[in-house]
Amino acid sequence: MILSETVGIKENFPRYKVPQARRPIHSVMESDNMNLRSRSSRNQNPTIGWRYGSNEELNRSEYESDDENIDLHTSSDSESYGWKKKPTPRNFDLQQNNMGYHEGKSYGLISPDGKLSYIPESAVFQPAGRALNTSKIADMKKQVQHKNKPLDSIANNANKKYSPQSNNWMYIVIPFLMVSVIAFFNLYVNSESVEKKTRLRDDIKNIRSEFPSQENDIWYKFSSGIIDVEGNPSRPSVFLILYDRADNTPSCLAMKIAKAAMHFLNSTKSGPLVLDGVELGKNMMYNNDYGELIAEKKLKVEEHRTVIIKNLHKVPGKVAQSFHSLCDRHTPLVDKAVYLFTLKASGIHNVERATALAEEELERSWKKDINEDVLKPLITRITDNVVVVKSEPRLPSCRDVV
Repeated sequence: MILSETVGIKENFPRYKVPQARRPIHSVMESDNMNLRSRSSRNQNPTIGWRYGSNEELNRSEYESDDENIDLHTSSDSESYGWKKKPTPRNFDLQQNNMGYHEGKSYGLISPDGKLSYIPESAVFQPAGRALNTSKIADMKKQVQHKNKPLDSIANNANKKYSPQSNNWMYIVIPFLMVSVIAFFNLYVNSESVEKKTRLRDDIKNIRSEFPSQENDIWYKFSSGIIDVEGNPSRPSVFLILYDRADNTPSCLAMKIAKAAMHFLNSTKSGPLVLDGVELGKNMMYNNDYGELIAEKKLKVEEHRTVIIKNLHKVPGKVAQSFHSLCDRHTPLVDKAVYLFTLKASGIHNVERATALAEEELERSWKKDINEDVLKPLITRITDNVVVVKSEPRLPSCRDVV
């Protein structure tokens, strides 16, 4: 019975000798074929057979079988499925390294047809265990650190180059340059201002020599008042020339002072703007609306920078209200301007009462046309600098006097 069963097995499997294994050979072959198809479809070749437990091709006859008793589970060079570990060529290592794998050996599976199927190194059994993998990871860290060393050195140099300590000199140089520029600008402006003041004083000195009969203090008033126009803030200066005789002395003096002021204020006009009180009184448009005078003369005041209003006592009160805006030192119509009024009044020999005398004369002339609450501020603005002028026996040449 046993012999017939054995013979029956040979008849069913004539190509293979019964292996010395614990399970039938057909079950092993079927499981190997299934594993082969699941792991690498490109390495499958059902027409080629192989020896169980080896990677050698079968170049044998149809009825040749194994004589050795092979232990399928104790071979150190084989895996459980008969695939042998074998080092890959160097060029393959370089390709895998370029793809991001570790340098060194890469392992693969060699199928019977000679094709390679790559197995990651982490999946390969290492006899040394974790010690070998740890050493390779340490080598990788050293290599990465070595590759990144030039970049780190560049970053360190950049940090040194642009460190806050290297910019400390800027906090010293920049303020020094700013202070130097400001000082140079102030020096230039001050030098120009000093030059203008010196020129004005020279002009006033020349005028003084032509009017020897006048008091000494009036020249100081003229000089300081004109310089005050370019103060900070700039504001107009108003002079009231008070006289008692009808001659050309007040008009001639006003013309010369006006030209000196124009020279100081850098006006491009040849002479000042002259307004006659008689003509202003005849203008009915100004009498009906004094704002027309302001609108008409504002641009000319800006051009000439100096205005002479002669015979102020002949200007009607309604027209005189326009002087309130022109002479306002806080909110002036034109800030850099000089106004010279001439007013005839009796009893000017008492110089100490010159301002009070001028106020009385203007109030007497305008109180009928202007309310008191408007008249008082207007008179205060016009009488800011009162100058008493005496008649000169030898009047200098004043061809520009009108």
